[in-house]
Amino acid sequence: MGYPKTYERIKARFPHVVSRLEALGEALREEVSFNRREAELLKLAAAASSSLEGGVHSHARRALAAGAAPEEIEEAVILLVNQVGFSRTAAALTWIWDVLSKAPQPVQVTFQGEPLTLLGLRPEIGEKAPDFVVTDHNLTPTRFSDFQGRICILNSVPSLDTEVCQLQTKRFNEEVAKLKEVEILTISLDLPFAQKRFCEAYKIDRIKVLSDYRYFSFAYAFGLLIKEWRLLARSVWIIDKEGYIRYRQLVHEITEEPDYEAVLAELEKLL
Repeated sequence: MGYPKTYERIKARFPHVVSRLEALGEALREEVSFNRREAELLKLAAAASSSLEGGVHSHARRALAAGAAPEEIEEAVILLVNQVGFSRTAAALTWIWDVLSKAPQPVQVTFQGEPLTLLGLRPEIGEKAPDFVVTDHNLTPTRFSDFQGRICILNSVPSLDTEVCQLQTKRFNEEVAKLKEVEILTISLDLPFAQKRFCEAYKIDRIKVLSDYRYFSFAYAFGLLIKEWRLLARSVWIIDKEGYIRYRQLVHEITEEPDYEAVLAELEKLL
């Protein structure tokens, strides 16, 4: 999701100020138990209670990107009606509806043909890949920005307890032996303990297998959270050395594997 033009202009004019504000925001998110979606809904309510139109617009967009459903965004504001009054609440709702009217329709994937809805807004090819924090087998936080300077493949799977996810992870583990310049991160919402057992059982030792169970940080940043299951959709992303998205593949039928040849063909262009 791109930032508003005003924000981008301020960032270009005062880059050091904005970078410090962004760092403060990251620090605050890591210090609280709220996930990104919950935090944006709280900020939305605060902006609405203060009649800050720009703040309501901004946090409504951010809440959508973080995986909040339109109904949740409306409910976060209507709850204020007995605290701030009907007129202020009604004004905030009209600002929210401005944002919702311009929001794209949710993307759907399927499981054996049955539709499932993805929450959040996926970043586009050519955009800077959003940062996120996941957890390794030792429960240590791992930040994606730590890998900048290397080509990265982000490989998301619903659960390593399923056959297709196991095949997908094993295939990338085999491929990475040929790709010395590439870092491959397989991410799921499985607990780190389960991921560790899987890696030991199947000798997954060439790629990093990481869990998004704690913050849903990757899920929200890349718009991959399946609403009905609270699991990640199956996808593959290629991020270049400068941190820009060069390729994305969302597998629309959950029971199918990715198109590995298409991923490797795109990767060849960067090597």
